[in-house]
Amino acid sequence: MLRLKLNESQSEAVKHVTGPAMVISGPGSGKTTVISHRVKYLIEELNVSGSDILVITFSKASAIEMKERINELIGSYEKAEISTFHSFFFKILRAHSFVKVEDVLTENEKRHILSSILNKLKLNAYAGDDFMESLEEEISLIKNDLLDLDYYNSMIISNDYFKSIFSAYEEYKKVAGKLDFDDMLEKAYVLLRDNPSVLDLWSKRYQYVLIDEFQDINKAQYNLIKLISANHKNIFAVGDDDQSIYRFRGARPEFMLNFSKDYENAEKIILSTNYRSTDEIIAFSNKIIENNKNRFEKSIKGTGINGTKPRLIMSIDIEEEAFNIGKIIKAFKNISYHDIAVLYRTNIQARAFADAFMDMNIPFKIKDGFSLVYEHWIFKDIRSYFILAMDRRSNEDFIRIINKPNRFISRSHIKNALSKKIPLMDYLYTPGILQSFILSRVEELMYHLNVLKEKSSCDAIKYIRYVIGYDEYIKSFAEYRKIDPKGLFEIINEITESSKNHNDFLSYLNHVETIVEETKENFKDLNKDGVSLSTIHSAKGLEYHTVFIAGCVEGLIPYEKSRLPYEIEEERRLLYVAVTRAKRNLYISAIEKRHGNDVKLSRFLEELKSK
Repeated sequence: MLRLKLNESQSEAVKHVTGPAMVISGPGSGKTTVISHRVKYLIEELNVSGSDILVITFSKASAIEMKERINELIGSYEKAEISTFHSFFFKILRAHSFVKVEDVLTENEKRHILSSILNKLKLNAYAGDDFMESLEEEISLIKNDLLDLDYYNSMIISNDYFKSIFSAYEEYKKVAGKLDFDDMLEKAYVLLRDNPSVLDLWSKRYQYVLIDEFQDINKAQYNLIKLISANHKNIFAVGDDDQSIYRFRGARPEFMLNFSKDYENAEKIILSTNYRSTDEIIAFSNKIIENNKNRFEKSIKGTGINGTKPRLIMSIDIEEEAFNIGKIIKAFKNISYHDIAVLYRTNIQARAFADAFMDMNIPFKIKDGFSLVYEHWIFKDIRSYFILAMDRRSNEDFIRIINKPNRFISRSHIKNALSKKIPLMDYLYTPGILQSFILSRVEELMYHLNVLKEKSSCDAIKYIRYVIGYDEYIKSFAEYRKIDPKGLFEIINEITESSKNHNDFLSYLNHVETIVEETKENFKDLNKDGVSLSTIHSAKGLEYHTVFIAGCVEGLIPYEKSRLPYEIEEERRLLYVAVTRAKRNLYISAIEKRHGNDVKLSRFLEELKSK
């Protein structure tokens, strides 16, 4: 028999012969090892042809790693198909249609098309990066969940607007003969579902189907797997329901939890040994996740690696939190920056750490790209107010904020001023141009700009918000466009926080410019030595010697938009994923105030006090 360096449950999974199997793989339990050894076992012990084996992963990087691991074990992967969901089912689509690789939209092309559609529908005021990202996610969700547009309720915009955008996007692709990544799965599903001969061909093609990260599967993917394995039902699904954190993409733990209903004779194997973390971190993670009700019962154990208990860091606010974490990092003697991660719930939290680490000379890299804060249109509005307070001659900045809040300056006024190539302010003061009540609003703005230039950056932003009336503008902007203003206020609150340590406008704006350039450079080179700043979602699948989890308070973990029981359970899974990224050191960080308001310790941490 083949000698495998596997524990008992790993060996049991590897040597599963035929029929469906659900392998529940806890954090650090060696799921990639199990899949690669199973391919080896099938080929070398059961004499299965490599061409009869299909291994499906969720990312190109995972597929490459899987090929490398199998090559190390058996010299080559013997023509086994090792592919991502999208690549494999696009292969089927290409084989039975006129679709070509060049017909697939890139993500940049997709965003450009959606931006053009917003512009044509006169919804271009929405076209900020944060909105566009949410819009793309909702369009993907409809495809991935095989939903009917008529029964979908958008979370980011009115249903009428969303349906108009979605329909225009679908029409563009139809006319242009294009498709996007989500279409690959949806169209492949329709192809296999509606063409028995095609389905028969491909369901007989692979006799063994192995799926990695099964907890991330969505409805379209699950239905495709059921179709492709219909003849033999040799599905070997590996995943962890406790790490299902992509509901916004259509992934739900129910696909794992209900696996035995679809496959009555499915074998269930639990990989319960965590080889990654210390016993203290594992025990802490178990206590967190056992409060979820909708899960497989299991208790992950360690291998006897001793360490220190997870430590709690308390700070006044997000600025002090970033500084306190930075101090601890600076004090480490034998831990490289590359082995340290700061994880947080939302992208917006990256801002405080980028600011603090820049000032403290701590190298860092932001995995998700730069925080939305300094590239958001709200920040650009604030910057324009600052620039005008220092220099009234900037037409570009004047045009940007002249009607924020509304001062009734028409487009024709602006167009005429630009055509005459004179400062807009000089034009507006020309006798007879403005009605008296509009002119009084312009004069009021001039007064405000004079007041602003005497204030510190933070006080100036508060003055813009509460005296000039920018907060009211945000409310009216959100109300007119039928969106929730909370996200916009979160942005401007973060901007206000970021300005606290800068007295004059120039030092603040120069600081922001430096931060933006530095973080863009860091984003280009994620291999450089530096502390990883990452959302929890993006850290899934990774591991670090030392992990800091920031903002463990109500409103962040769990996130304020999560209210229903299944949403709270996903938020608890998020914390579980964050905790289990740590190998040796784990720090939990909480704050007393967020954006000037008192906040409470996360309920997930409060739950531990009774244990």
